[in-house]
Amino acid sequence: MISINNFTVTVVSFPVIAGVNWVNDNPTALLLLVPNQGYQITASDFSPTLPLPNNVASVVFTQNGTNINCTVTYIDPSIMPSQDVLIDICSQGFSRPINSITINGIIDANSITGSTTVPVYQQLPYSGAGAFDETNQVANVVIAAQTGYFFPVAPSAALTIGDASDYTISYTNILDANGNIIQTNILVNYTYPISNVTGDVITLFADGQEIYNPQIEIVGYSINQTPLSAGASSRQINIIGVQGAAWDLNVSNAAGVSIFASAGVIDNTGVETFSLSFPASAVNTFYTLVLTGNLSSSFCTTFPYSPCSTGQPSVWTIDQYVEQSIGFGLTSTSGAVTVGPIDVNAYTFGTGPGLVTYTVTATSTSDFIFDLPITTFSWPTESPPYPPASVMQINSSNTVVDNAATPSTLTITVVAQIDFIGTQSFNSIVDLDNFIQETYQPIALNYSVTDAVTACCNPTPVNAFIQIGETFANAVAILDSTGNPAADGFYTQ
Repeated sequence: MISINNFTVTVVSFPVIAGVNWVNDNPTALLLLVPNQGYQITASDFSPTLPLPNNVASVVFTQNGTNINCTVTYIDPSIMPSQDVLIDICSQGFSRPINSITINGIIDANSITGSTTVPVYQQLPYSGAGAFDETNQVANVVIAAQTGYFFPVAPSAALTIGDASDYTISYTNILDANGNIIQTNILVNYTYPISNVTGDVITLFADGQEIYNPQIEIVGYSINQTPLSAGASSRQINIIGVQGAAWDLNVSNAAGVSIFASAGVIDNTGVETFSLSFPASAVNTFYTLVLTGNLSSSFCTTFPYSPCSTGQPSVWTIDQYVEQSIGFGLTSTSGAVTVGPIDVNAYTFGTGPGLVTYTVTATSTSDFIFDLPITTFSWPTESPPYPPASVMQINSSNTVVDNAATPSTLTITVVAQIDFIGTQSFNSIVDLDNFIQETYQPIALNYSVTDAVTACCNPTPVNAFIQIGETFANAVAILDSTGNPAADGFYTQ
């Protein structure tokens, strides 16, 4: 007789001659399980532990009143050796106090999301029995992530229906080599109240996410790529990538001479930050930056590099511009006219100075007489593209003439709206010869259509014009009062 967990089990033995198949006379053995006083046992609470021992074909538990029959069937044949044979039957089972309390509930896995291997069920019943105030295990749940996945937040269980004071829920987390939670074991213990309980619900929560395992590479960079000013300056560059990714950066000037070279490996911050220095320049120029190393496939690494639809170019340039000038002025081929200097202002590339006033002047030894007025449309501006051209329009052009002065003076005030300074200088010049009359002086002459004698002795007087500085003897042309060549014929003075 063996005593186990508040019940006893009989021991069966019988003699067998060595070399004989004992199944012939003893095909089975009947073990009797008898509960101790005050306890009860139920056949459905018992099951054999697998694998079964040698010589055993099956183990079956059946109810026999308050007792349980455990029928052991031997494998046929089972030959008796020359020594005793001890067959241990291992099983799982338990007894209950005769007046035990039961718990029956549901484990709900519907709130589990993401990629997990277990549980495969959506709802699983659990049950238990025990004496009042006794505590025992009623559920043991394992929630594991699929291969390549983990739980950012450890799986958990919560009693959503029932008395939480009767439950104790504990957790054991299993981690991978990188400290990620890949499995959680949830153990539920129950302390029995005064009466039976049904309908409790334990809800499981878990969300399996893919483990981030990025390729070790450079994924991008950031730097201010607007044009540099003419003076010496510096720019910060950030090279971004996964820890362990190698990078190499070279910066060369327009002549192909390297002005900076450095290489390194991305650390655990994911970014390498440093400063690039650019020298001063007296002319427009540019610098070429070349990034190599463990570059992501999103980089454009072949000519022409830009535009890069998949990411960023591995080769790019930063321009450097000196100040550009915008000026207004006058010109003339007339010997009587002297134009003043061009009014010029210098600006930084890319800026928008806005409204700017310019003043230009000219003098003349004769009166300024305009055939056409100088308007906003008279001043030329640059054509696209912008850049290199500057974006500019003429808002107003005001002309003031003083012919009473000696010499005569001309002053033009121009207001320009400059919205963008390009990469080249520009002067807007108006040619006065297109707007003022030629500088001529009147001359009294005698005219005959037939011969010089008539022109001399019986003339027709006419008022004609020759250019200032000329005489009748060396005049290149004689004009009438309309400015056109005088009529053909003979002229004397």
